Amino acid sequence: MCANMTSMIYESNHWCFAMIAVLAVSLWPFSRRRLAQPEQQEARDDGEKPVIDHVDWGIRLGMIGRFERAAERFAKAVHADPEDLSAHYNQALALDQAGDHERARAVYNRAIEIDPTFADVHTNLGLALLELGESQAAMKSMEKAVELDSGDPVPHFDLGCIYLSRKQWQEAVSEFREAVKADPKDAQTRFNLAIALRRAGSSADAEPELRDFLALARGRYPEQRAFAAKLLSEEYEDKGE
Repeated sequence: MCANMTSMIYESNHWCFAMIAVLAVSLWPFSRRRLAQPEQQEARDDGEKPVIDHVDWGIRLGMIGRFERAAERFAKAVHADPEDLSAHYNQALALDQAGDHERARAVYNRAIEIDPTFADVHTNLGLALLELGESQAAMKSMEKAVELDSGDPVPHFDLGCIYLSRKQWQEAVSEFREAVKADPKDAQTRFNLAIALRRAGSSADAEPELRDFLALARGRYPEQRAFAAKLLSEEYEDKGE
């Protein structure tokens, strides 16, 4: 479910069970914007040391979970070029992953000052705000991400999860449907949509979503698959099948 990012570093964490509802949020991976992989620095023939690309080194550190060290590298890149959007974005993400959500918020906001149209920053700022307990501000940030890139399933998914946590079932259904429209093969979204539909009193509409989830999961998510199978079994019993 990545639209503008080019380097997938880790899988998004979409699963957190709470009774039969699922609350989950996603997080964009570290990325050098417009570059597929960290750049390789070529050796120089004049004897001078190659220029260190701190963003690329930060990405490498992020790939192995060294988030605090990665944040330090990105901070050096920011110091070298205060207008480097990639440096700010990645520094904020590394701080977020290291648990320093307050500093992450400040750096995300600086990235937005540099480029207010970069939807991914708004998405991740929303997640940092959630961690800080500011759910209303988080929703506003994610809604801005949707406004900037309505075809991106991630902010729709995240908004749906927030609505689930608030027991706003119809709103959750609406957001998950938009996420499914953008990425119909994402199993996690199908599962969350099914849960939201059942909570909203639309068990009949939830049934095909559960079936699609089982087909798309393909051996993954064993707990969710077991739960989906249980719900479908109950549906069959209610219908006398």
